[in-house]
Amino acid sequence: MKKAKTIKNKAFTLVELLVVVAIIALLVSILLPALGQAREETKRVVCSTNLRQFGLAWSVYAEDNHDKSMTWSSTVSDPDFWFYRLAPYLGDSTFESGSENEKGALQILKCPSAGVWRDAYGYGMGYGGAKYSWRWPLVLSSVDQAIVEGGYTINNWMREWPNPTPENANKFYTQFSVAPNNVPIMSDGAWPTATPQTEDGYKARYLIDVNGGGLPGMNGANHSVARLIINRHGKNTTNVLFKDVHVERVKLEKMWDFPWHRGFERISELYIPND
Repeated sequence: MKKAKTIKNKAFTLVELLVVVAIIALLVSILLPALGQAREETKRVVCSTNLRQFGLAWSVYAEDNHDKSMTWSSTVSDPDFWFYRLAPYLGDSTFESGSENEKGALQILKCPSAGVWRDAYGYGMGYGGAKYSWRWPLVLSSVDQAIVEGGYTINNWMREWPNPTPENANKFYTQFSVAPNNVPIMSDGAWPTATPQTEDGYKARYLIDVNGGGLPGMNGANHSVARLIINRHGKNTTNVLFKDVHVERVKLEKMWDFPWHRGFERISELYIPND
């Protein structure tokens, strides 16, 4: 009589299933941070490309306007803010009449790492921050403009300033072509404009939120330093566009190591508070 064949049980045991689940969980925990870092690096590269496009448009604008940069102001008498003036040089001729920037070429006003505006501190103001866009205009209802949101800040010293104070009169780069190539002309920022002063750098220690909303002007920090010193791209870095149209990822501690205006005294290492 033949003996019946013994059928071996090939199913997973509970222990083996738990081991497989643990291995999968370990792999996911290893891969997710890497994927997140890759996603953020992609956003930083897109941001850098946006800034470079603005730099090229700014250069052509200066060539067409007697070597002068565009105004920053937006008032009833002078409604064309800087992004309105640059829009035609980016192929968006309708923006100058008040179209929303999300619909045209000036959608590049928004850094992909700061794609929305939110009233982070409940002040009802249009300030942005590390991960938030700024919003403009807030109260210029007498000017026919749409609300514009963006994530970049221009260097106010790159233009002629009407009726400057005696201490500021010689600081402006009134001719675009003669400004040094290493002058920052635009960067990631929490407001459309900033006017950095040497002494602002010493106030960096009073910044309250380089990783969040970036609300300016608190605890003695000047608006300009607070608008520019924001940790938008991780590792305490931000993107900066220079006059020669190259973009660098700059450590926040090094942001005052460039000639923001004529006669600017560089501070090679800012003190940035640790969170």
